[in-house]
Amino acid sequence: MATLIVPVWFLLEGSYGVIRGRVAARRIIALLNLTPDHVGGPIPHNVGGPTPQDVGGPGVVPDARRPQARSAPERPADLYDPASGLTVRHGRLIGVAADDPAEAIALADRLGRYVVSDVTWGGVPLTGIALDEVRTRILVADHDSYLFAGTLRDILRGREASAVARAGNGDDRAQAGNGDTVARKVGADHRVTAALRTASAEDVADALPDGLGTPIDTRARTLSGGQRQRVRLARALLAEPEVLILIDPTSAVDAHTEARIAERLRAARAGRTTIVLATSPLLLGHADTVAHLSEGRIVATGMHAELLERDRGYRQLVARGSEALDFEDFSRGRGSVAVSRLPVADRTAVRRAMRDLVGRDRRAVLVVLVLHGAAAIAGLAAPWLLGRIVDQVSAGAGVATVDRLALAIGGCVLVQALLSRYAQYAGHRFGERAVARLREEFIRKTLGLPVSVVERAGSGDLATRSSVDVSTVGTTVRDVVPTMVIASAQLTLLFGAIFLLHPLLGLVALAGLPPIWAASRWYLRRASSAYLAEGAATAELTETLTTTAEGARTVEALRLTDDRIGHGTERIARVWATRRATLALRTVFYTVVEASYPLPIAAVLLVGGFLLSKGMVSLGEVVAAALYLQQAIEPLDRILQWTEQAQRGFASFARVLGVGQVPPEQPGKASAPPGERLVVRGARFSYADGHDVLHGIDLEVRPGERLAVVGPSGAGKSTLARLLAGIDAPRHGVVSIGGCPITDLDPAERRRRIALVTQEHHVFIGSVRDNLAFAAPDASDDQMRSALVAVGADWYAELPDGLDTELGDGARHLGAAEAQQLALARLVLADPHTLILDEATAALDPTTARRTERALAAVLTGRTVIAIAHRLNTAHDADRVAVMEDGRITELGSHDELVRADGAYASLWRSWHN
Repeated sequence: MATLIVPVWFLLEGSYGVIRGRVAARRIIALLNLTPDHVGGPIPHNVGGPTPQDVGGPGVVPDARRPQARSAPERPADLYDPASGLTVRHGRLIGVAADDPAEAIALADRLGRYVVSDVTWGGVPLTGIALDEVRTRILVADHDSYLFAGTLRDILRGREASAVARAGNGDDRAQAGNGDTVARKVGADHRVTAALRTASAEDVADALPDGLGTPIDTRARTLSGGQRQRVRLARALLAEPEVLILIDPTSAVDAHTEARIAERLRAARAGRTTIVLATSPLLLGHADTVAHLSEGRIVATGMHAELLERDRGYRQLVARGSEALDFEDFSRGRGSVAVSRLPVADRTAVRRAMRDLVGRDRRAVLVVLVLHGAAAIAGLAAPWLLGRIVDQVSAGAGVATVDRLALAIGGCVLVQALLSRYAQYAGHRFGERAVARLREEFIRKTLGLPVSVVERAGSGDLATRSSVDVSTVGTTVRDVVPTMVIASAQLTLLFGAIFLLHPLLGLVALAGLPPIWAASRWYLRRASSAYLAEGAATAELTETLTTTAEGARTVEALRLTDDRIGHGTERIARVWATRRATLALRTVFYTVVEASYPLPIAAVLLVGGFLLSKGMVSLGEVVAAALYLQQAIEPLDRILQWTEQAQRGFASFARVLGVGQVPPEQPGKASAPPGERLVVRGARFSYADGHDVLHGIDLEVRPGERLAVVGPSGAGKSTLARLLAGIDAPRHGVVSIGGCPITDLDPAERRRRIALVTQEHHVFIGSVRDNLAFAAPDASDDQMRSALVAVGADWYAELPDGLDTELGDGARHLGAAEAQQLALARLVLADPHTLILDEATAALDPTTARRTERALAAVLTGRTVIAIAHRLNTAHDADRVAVMEDGRITELGSHDELVRADGAYASLWRSWHN
């Protein structure tokens, strides 16, 4: 019966794991069983394609959810959208200017994203064509499509280019023997270079230290907004689709660059159907035909110049300069980052933190230890009483004596069970409290990290540390540590009891432990590094899965499924390899340990038999010693089993503690500055690669002034904005406000005075009220509503639950324009004195952007405003304009002064206005 303890314990533990596994399996199977509403028809064997008469002519479509056995037309064909009345002739460059950006996106969805609609292609219903064929031949490129991490070549070409690059990176002999691979690499890079030139992005690769081979982080944050947009365009061009649909492809670039893109795009796409949905006259002026989309219908078509003359709505939509925004009220009054990845704590820090975590609740720990100790002592009674039964029976005792001893055994077992139950209850309560404190501490330290560090750390690493690692530490604190402490105490008591029976029996029992000790020592020396490697591989896998999910639309549009599957497979293979390494350690460890369990028992029985023959011990003492050793297997097995989990837990704890080792934002040496004048002197800045992007910037912004910063993409405008906001510190020079260096200010004071709003914003999961309260926790509902009205968020009136409407995954989804207005509403509530707008209205159409900016102008009267923009109507009405080129301010003055100077700004203005 004693030998059944361990297998029964394992059975119970396994049952718990099976229950959790079943729940997880049901969730996974439910996800795998999801199917799309429609998948399109299969590609038939007769690929000639039906005629319009075969399907009833344009606009007549069978049930879109029922697969149709048709293929896309092989001959040149037109796209027709009955919903809007738009006909797109094959091989033409078509411009579409929409009054509402949501209408443009809806049109793009119908034409290329395979939504249920009546769109036909050469008379063939689009939803009746196989999905893979549609994805191959029609591409919808968003202005904010996802850029995955990798080299610039990988981002542009995907897995094909990276495989060619790897194949061609051997030595000279390998390359000489693999001329085809080298030729493919050269050819691929030639196509990449051509696409970059068409997108006017050749300077992006030239500026990077390793050119096309330079690693770019997730979302390409090391590139400026304009550079990212041009890389996205180049990537779309490299896909070479038959039909290319571009959504606002030049919203983040300057007028010169936009003009070059328009000219080159027309030449590069000659003979291929291209649809550009934008309001830029530079793009629309190069289109073969322009369509004006209003209220979901095409209201006018013709050449750009024709529509300017006869369509007043179109003229208002695309006009630049002629209807410049009035900012009179606005203007009159009203270093380099060293940490790129998160560190991991060393063993000393982990031990110290573990002691602190346990030491915060000493009373609970003491209660747990006392209860488990009492349970262990109660458990010692049964083997001793059983030995007494053997001795009493051998001495001729009666049934009554045996019954009394048996009842005593039953009572001790009952007491042990009750004490163990309450000890486990107290231990779990202590563990949950400790984990809750750990989670709170982790969140606090994460929120205290500098923004630049968080941006460069990667979402996968932070997500893994905050979820998997914290959960693993919780299991360690809640289960592993108490189990090992109590099991160690039980072992001490059990071996002590054997020594009390007879010292020689105790020594023999200890003689069987050296193999276990040697195996444990061998395992512990190797386990820590192995589990750290497993944690790092898991973080990389999480990063890959997260970015793939976030960029799902880009994956679908660019047919990157195989690329992302391959990328994920590599990460899974790395996780598998690291887990194989830890498994190999466990197989050696557990095999030696399990084989060592019978040795002490056998030795005690052999020596005990010899001592019994000499009259030195009784039979009951030998039986009790053997039972004590058998009983010791269970706590010893628990210690050895949980040693593996302890190693995993300590490795996770090291990763969690590593977040706290990043230097937090300094509390600041100075109090509130005496003034609001913002001054930059000799500022130089470089990112982690050491390449300077700002070269000796000198700038002074007067309180209440509106300053516009313009210039080509990649000139350093966004980097300057980050320095002005105190997110990054200059490598040389100083940025000060009121004579006080910005980096010396307390972060809370700095954020209260200076606010940076970019075109990258986030909608948090929660209600509209929750999202607005981040900026002003004490704001009333009326103030929140007024802020939404101030930024022209008309969609607020349509929310079903007002401020209580839930946003985010699984709830209401906000489009890019709505999310940007929500971010601007936060800004109104924050009420900073200095406001930095880095393309903050880029996601809005020109009409909405002008209306929003007018509202902001009225609300932010008297504030200092620094606006970084490519829409030069903003610069036209600013007090002063700063022109940046190659990380330097080359011109500074009012709009009229710079136009008269006939320099870079004047050239930009002419390109924009004309």
